[in-house]
Amino acid sequence: SSLNLSGLGDVANNLVTVKLGADGAARFFTLRPAHVVVDLVGVYRPAGGRTRRGRFEPLGGLGGNGPAARRIFGPDVRVPGDGDVVDVDVTGLIDAGLIEADAEAIVANLTVAWPTRSGFASAYPFGEARPATSSLNYPSGSVRAANAFVRLGTHGGTGRRGFHVYLLRGARLYIDVTGYITGSGSRFNTTAGQFVGIAPRRLLDTRSANASMRGVGGGKRLWPGWTRAFDMPSAYRSDAGTAVLNVTAARTMGRGFFSVNAAQTRVGDPTTSNLNASGPNETIANHVVSRISSSGLEVFSSKGGDVIADLVGYYKGASAGATRSVPPDPPPPSIAPPYW
Repeated sequence: SSLNLSGLGDVANNLVTVKLGADGAARFFTLRPAHVVVDLVGVYRPAGGRTRRGRFEPLGGLGGNGPAARRIFGPDVRVPGDGDVVDVDVTGLIDAGLIEADAEAIVANLTVAWPTRSGFASAYPFGEARPATSSLNYPSGSVRAANAFVRLGTHGGTGRRGFHVYLLRGARLYIDVTGYITGSGSRFNTTAGQFVGIAPRRLLDTRSANASMRGVGGGKRLWPGWTRAFDMPSAYRSDAGTAVLNVTAARTMGRGFFSVNAAQTRVGDPTTSNLNASGPNETIANHVVSRISSSGLEVFSSKGGDVIADLVGYYKGASAGATRSVPPDPPPPSIAPPYW
């Protein structure tokens, strides 16, 4: 799947990376009747060899030791109201050496929590008018996240680099950056970071009767605080440095988050998220761009739920080293009403 609806009247969105068919088209299938709105944010073109521009690099650059993700905006900075525009300055990331000065776009996860009413958020570059498209849609009182590729612009008054986020309805806004798209002045001229699209392939499904699909350890649904690792297919393992996935959480156990990382590389519990559940028994999906380690990938669940991961492509490169032991899973908590 690329997008999941929780029920009648739901409005949900997702960033989707899809390989085009031989006829240059993409097709859409829907299980239940619904309206579909499609906004194009970019395309990948054949590189024909090494390039400087248009490659994905994680924070810190190729071979760098940057963090897996960095939160650059949260409620501690500001809580936007109805119709507010937030200026998101990434110059600090440039000064810290985490992204290059001429980066063309940022790869970020946008999360909106507890909006006053149903609405949407739009991310767009400094120096440009707000587009008639959305990056994230959210119902009243929910917690929703969406991955976004946002072109960077230059602020006319300050000369600083960044992007705007417009919110139709006030809410807490969180922005976690995972990497960037290089510009023509990138210091590396290489094939690393070039995108390879594939026909979608399911790598993990904790609901499956097939133990090999349930990830390393073979258990089923994740309980609170659990981590489940899964590997890249052997056909792509030696060529892939970063995975592009559609990750779905189902039968969530409560209000919490899911975080995808390179397996056995993190220290402690994650401080950034990829999916957010507003409560129990939800089904939510999000586009995920995550580094890969020599042990594959892993997903952490703060409150529990089933996890499904579908690979849609990858960025070329070397995988990171698995430098940590397998995270221990705490005992399942005692169960209490409401039972799900």
